[in-house]
Amino acid sequence: MSKRQGQRLQGMGCVLILTVMLVDHFLFSIQEGFILAAACLSAALLIAGVRMVKLAEIRQEQAGQNP
Repeated sequence: MSKRQGQRLQGMGCVLILTVMLVDHFLFSIQEGFILAAACLSAALLIAGVRMVKLAEIRQEQAGQNP
């Protein structure tokens, strides 16, 4: 688990929800259940990404403090 992987998860979460919302609004109507599932998956990806980035920053900070 690295900071880069966390940032990728965050990006995937953002792209997923943005794509679903834009498709629903401009192209065709998507069932509400699918939108809810996509929103939950997007939230899970964002949460996992934020945690990974935060842990990587903490590890990096601790490694810098220990001689």
